Amino acid sequence: MAGLRAGLHLDMRPTWVVKELERDLGREARPFSVDLMLVPTADDQVRPIGPDRYLIPERLYDGPRWPHLLRALLIPHA
Repeated sequence: MAGLRAGLHLDMRPTWVVKELERDLGREARPFSVDLMLVPTADDQVRPIGPDRYLIPERLYDGPRWPHLLRALLIPHA
């Protein structure tokens, strides 16, 4: 619920990253599912917590590096 209240579902950056990735690959990405859990922590690393599941520190998500970090997470799935 907190993510909905914060408007995270309105963030178009993941869509833009996938579109850019598809353009670079020259094809559509395969269907995939990735679970990104936003956490309020001072950490500065994305941490895998299972298959296709990651903890994302808020400071990374809100920062300018997020699209590049997200792309790195999505490349193996595309």
